[in-house]
Amino acid sequence: MSRIPRSHGRRIALKLNATAIVIVACALLAGVPTWSNLNATATSAQNSFSAAAVTATSHVLSLTAATGAYLSAGNLYYNSNVSGSFKLVDAFTASSGPASVTYPALGQSGWTHGSSETVSTPAGGPYTSSAFSWNAHPNSPAGYTITGLDNSGNSSNTTVTFISDQSPPSGGSISYPTGLVIVPSIPITTANGTDSQSGVNAASGVINRDEIPLTTSTDACQGSFPNTFATTITLVAGADTSATNGHCYQYRYAVSDNVGNVRTYTPSSQSPVKVDTTPKVTAITSLQSNGSAGDGRLQLGDQLVLTFNENLASATVPTAFASATEDRQGNNAVTLTIPGITNGAISTGSGSYLSGQGSGTATFNGTVALVNNGASTTVTIKVTSLSGATAASNGTLPFVTAPTIKGIDGTGASGTFTPSGGFRLF
Repeated sequence: MSRIPRSHGRRIALKLNATAIVIVACALLAGVPTWSNLNATATSAQNSFSAAAVTATSHVLSLTAATGAYLSAGNLYYNSNVSGSFKLVDAFTASSGPASVTYPALGQSGWTHGSSETVSTPAGGPYTSSAFSWNAHPNSPAGYTITGLDNSGNSSNTTVTFISDQSPPSGGSISYPTGLVIVPSIPITTANGTDSQSGVNAASGVINRDEIPLTTSTDACQGSFPNTFATTITLVAGADTSATNGHCYQYRYAVSDNVGNVRTYTPSSQSPVKVDTTPKVTAITSLQSNGSAGDGRLQLGDQLVLTFNENLASATVPTAFASATEDRQGNNAVTLTIPGITNGAISTGSGSYLSGQGSGTATFNGTVALVNNGASTTVTIKVTSLSGATAASNGTLPFVTAPTIKGIDGTGASGTFTPSGGFRLF
């Protein structure tokens, strides 16, 4: 049989489709390009490439209607502590088009998916199985193989590994300030921890709150916590902004893994957080008119400086007062009354702030200066006029603020502040 000239071979090669060019070129170089050999070579090349294209397949698995199950990288985690169920979904693809997916029966004890099924709808997929379900503490299935069939009759397998997951996350935490806070916003920080099997489901995290009343005058919690943690909290900018004045709170944080195993974290300190937004006096200072420490005798120009634990609403604090008194009935302790400042008459702890014996009264007027200092406030009371015979003494002065004085949130002042040692009033 005659050979084809190389120039003719090159022209023929140009007319062949791209899939055969490489094979034909190799035939030419081998020096055997007869017409019949050339046609056979091209046909074989085309068939080889077509077969390779037909067998290109892909399985993409997912779960639907899953309760207690989670699929990741071919591993199907299930919570064997409880019953659950799921459906497998295979978005099977093939070069010639997908035809169906077969899900075999699962016969292990405690599982229900008793019959093999071939799913061919919807056309082109994805192909969803019927339900797989299990009872609590079932036997763990061995490797499970799913088979896809394409429109050319070629099959392709993928496997799923079943893994029992009984353990919740670990290593997480919840933290928040304990003790007294004066604003109804409690910053809370949580950490999910880790989970070595199905992984932590970060979206499952829930903060719950337990609460009991707080007596604001003493800042003491009333009774014991019910430990029901009945209130679910949503943090705003990292804080519980739904807290209210006059309550004691404690919190816990629950988070689960991806199959529903739950871990609950409590703070390292079991002390509650106490919310008291009522303004309270935290310090009292007496000054003479020259700025030196008070000598215990009410005189013109003397000052009494009250420090509060939070800012005050300026409209609730008088700028001046009249007819304030130091008063003694019989031989009892002298009482101090400053309208708009004290909660009525308060005991000074001494009967000697007035001269002589028996009943007596000293009356004075004055001004009031309010300075809000960010986290605190000072109220300075200055004596501008005085009548009556006063004397130097010292006592206790358990100071109770007038409830008409309010914080910037509208909460009235409360509580009693008693200076330490023998306090010298004015």
